[in-house]
Amino acid sequence: KRVQTIAQRLEEKSSIPLITGSYADGIVKRGYKYTFKISPQGGDVWNWMMTSGYELWKEIKGAPPKTALIFQSNDAVGLVVQKLLPVHAKTLGLEVPFSQSFQMGLSDPSVAVAPVLRYKPDMIFLGGFTNDIILIIKALRGVGVKAPIFGAGPAGTDSVGKGLGAASDRYFAPMMWNWDLKTTGNKELLEAYKASHPKDPYPPANEQLGQGYTAAMILRQALEKAASRDPKTLREVLASTEFTNLPMPAGKVKFGPDGLNVYNTPVLAEWLKGELRTVWPKASQAVQPQI
Repeated sequence: KRVQTIAQRLEEKSSIPLITGSYADGIVKRGYKYTFKISPQGGDVWNWMMTSGYELWKEIKGAPPKTALIFQSNDAVGLVVQKLLPVHAKTLGLEVPFSQSFQMGLSDPSVAVAPVLRYKPDMIFLGGFTNDIILIIKALRGVGVKAPIFGAGPAGTDSVGKGLGAASDRYFAPMMWNWDLKTTGNKELLEAYKASHPKDPYPPANEQLGQGYTAAMILRQALEKAASRDPKTLREVLASTEFTNLPMPAGKVKFGPDGLNVYNTPVLAEWLKGELRTVWPKASQAVQPQI
């Protein structure tokens, strides 16, 4: 967070545009004019994911889920989510009989296993760092818990998929980009990635790949429209232009007065047989979900 703040101050002072895919809410709340954010606010992602999981469950099973349990590591983001997500659950009519934060660096997963076995929830919302997530999910699957688990951050990464193996099935993650989206330029992006990174996991579970490519495409379009490399001219183009033919779900990006992309459109992805597949919303669905 401190590094992000310093970077913003430097680019603002130098009048140099910055395009970021960070989820940190504060990035577009500091009044800076040279910062442009293509990803949604992190505080909104968990609410969106809970609503999407609720709708997905209802679509597949014909009736809404009734209960959810929430577990979040006690980092800055986790503590906020653990407090606010139960509030959002009430708007859906979703009962949360148990919501708890846990100490990072777990050695005993019973902090999550025992409540799940007791309450038998329809859905589980789990946030934390990679090692803790792997430990908890493997423990839950090991005792026969088949409830869908929803997470963010590391949930949509190759390292988590590899660490969980078969235990990753029915584990969901919100993504701003995924490899199986049928969006403009995505096929070409994947082909170029595979050719340049032949030893890396494929297909990639890495939304930063699509976000980084999108940022580069936006800069290219901005430079072409500005016909200039002057930073102030580029800033005006970035602030006023709708950028199109991009591989992200909406296919386009436009920045609002605060620098936030007004077309943020996450998708929900699910680990299925070792691959992270897009399953919701239906308009972006690549395969049928398991839930």
